[in-house]
Amino acid sequence: MRVLSRAGRRRALGLWSGWLPRLAVGLAAAGAAAAVVLAVILVAVQHRLDNAQAQNHAIAAVLAAPDARVLTRPTSVGGSATVVCPGPSAS
Repeated sequence: MRVLSRAGRRRALGLWSGWLPRLAVGLAAAGAAAAVVLAVILVAVQHRLDNAQAQNHAIAAVLAAPDARVLTRPTSVGGSATVVCPGPSAS
């Protein structure tokens, strides 16, 4: 059985006895913090997406109604206005 001196043990352990474990723990903590931040952002973006899809579904339902009429007319300032209304078109 071989017994190492203190200097020999230090050399045998190499980087794992000094700054490398602290660096690894620091990087792991930074990675965990980044994962938490990204998860929070993901939840917020998913909520916004759900709201946008609900609004689009409501608009599609109005436009797909069997009695929906789409009217577009020029405005007095040079633009145009589009209106979706029920019933026959009153041109």
